[in-house]
Amino acid sequence: CWIQLGQILIEKAQRLEVALTKLEKREIETGLDLSQCQSASTVQAHTQESVQRSCWMLKSRLQLTQKLLNNLRS
Repeated sequence: CWIQLGQILIEKAQRLEVALTKLEKREIETGLDLSQCQSASTVQAHTQESVQRSCWMLKSRLQLTQKLLNNLRS
């Protein structure tokens, strides 16, 4: 039972990591008209950086969780 649960959690974690990688690479749409002003471009750039940082932090925590699950499984 615990081994199966661990395997399911590892599979879910791997899928989450793939989704985070896709989100990290995706260009964020803010809905702002970038041709109107410099502020819109700045907001877009900061939003993109924030999403990338968040994805990186989540992936880092996810990797630690996967290591823990692998250790518990063995």
